Amino acid sequence: MAVTIDQQPMKTPPATLGEVLQQLRQAGRLPVSLCIDGAPTDPALLESYEGLSTADHVIDVQTTVDRRSAREALDLAESAFREALERFEKSAEALPGSGEVPSLEGLSESLGGLQRGQASFLQAARALAVDLERLQIDGSPFRELLAELAGNLRTLKHAVESRDPVTLADSLRYEMPDCARRWLSAVATVRASMED
Repeated sequence: MAVTIDQQPMKTPPATLGEVLQQLRQAGRLPVSLCIDGAPTDPALLESYEGLSTADHVIDVQTTVDRRSAREALDLAESAFREALERFEKSAEALPGSGEVPSLEGLSESLGGLQRGQASFLQAARALAVDLERLQIDGSPFRELLAELAGNLRTLKHAVESRDPVTLADSLRYEMPDCARRWLSAVATVRASMED
């Protein structure tokens, strides 16, 4: 049959309504109404329908944003970006004048913070239905922030692989902290849109 979410048909719905609802929860969406074969159901009894086969029924789900989850994801993103920023700055300070490459463990932790922050940010943006193609961060399109991050990561990788302490130092002192600050600005922009 068919499953629609907020008037949009699911291309390949899961086997059961419970799986559909789980996907919605993971995307930060809360079901507010459910119609099965055109008949509205009692939202308080939502769990009793979770085993329902999506192949045998026409299911329509209306959702709303789980703002609490979106706020929590933005908080996690902000915390991860701040941690990454601090680690990049500490790594840059720790670079010895001898030209040695700093510990890869510290660099890995910094990059892990960026990755966690990006994942949490994107989770919040999805939950809030933020159009990332139209999102502007400090006057630039969001896609430029993604491209900047990818370019900085390539530079870091090359500097580590070629054991180039000058490029590594510049990247850790300037490019990566600036990138983390722009991600923090992205968090602030999305957070502000929640207040509108």
